[in-house]
Amino acid sequence: MAQETPRGNPTAVGLWVYALVFGLCNVIILGYAVRSSKLDMEDFSAFFVAGKLLNAGMAHHLYDLAAQAQMHVAPRYRQLPLPYNHAPFEAVIFAPLALLPYQASYYVWNGINLALLAGMAWRLRRWLTSLGNVSAPLIFVLSLAYWPNAMVLLKGQDSILLAMIMTEAYVQIKQGREERAGVMLALGLFKFHLVLPLIACFAMNRQWKLVRSFAVARLN
Repeated sequence: MAQETPRGNPTAVGLWVYALVFGLCNVIILGYAVRSSKLDMEDFSAFFVAGKLLNAGMAHHLYDLAAQAQMHVAPRYRQLPLPYNHAPFEAVIFAPLALLPYQASYYVWNGINLALLAGMAWRLRRWLTSLGNVSAPLIFVLSLAYWPNAMVLLKGQDSILLAMIMTEAYVQIKQGREERAGVMLALGLFKFHLVLPLIACFAMNRQWKLVRSFAVARLN
């Protein structure tokens, strides 16, 4: 018997209808919110200022509120800065983006986030067997139909980056490469409160290869 194609799969058809309807709604709402909001007041401003501090050779002032406020004085920046309270190494990601004007940097970062969502869809397409024979484009559109993702894009947050890291760790585990999964999870320590409980679960499950590679990568 020939394998059922996605078009003939009722589950896939229903998911496409759901994804297109709610994805379109989210895109419309997101577009309106971006046009009507002050982008320099969004969460991304904290990452942008951290990147500017690194570019100015002021890494030692990364958590200095006065130094952060100085970087916000120019037009399009917050007059009252949103404090940078993330891990110091995460600021390195935003240093290249901080070379751009704020608004351009915001849009480039969201373009990167959309590319990460597409990458997650591509990596997960083989493992979502419970949904039937679904395609990467369907998974991507479903991710756009998920309202929290739209909010992450609006705020310019880093949650999608962490989701991509965890997705890659999941794929590595499914492929029997626990050492690589541990290294990937170590990259997600900029949100340690989400990563460390996972490592504790792996330790309780005695997946020592993963835990050991995570610890080694963390120490290095």
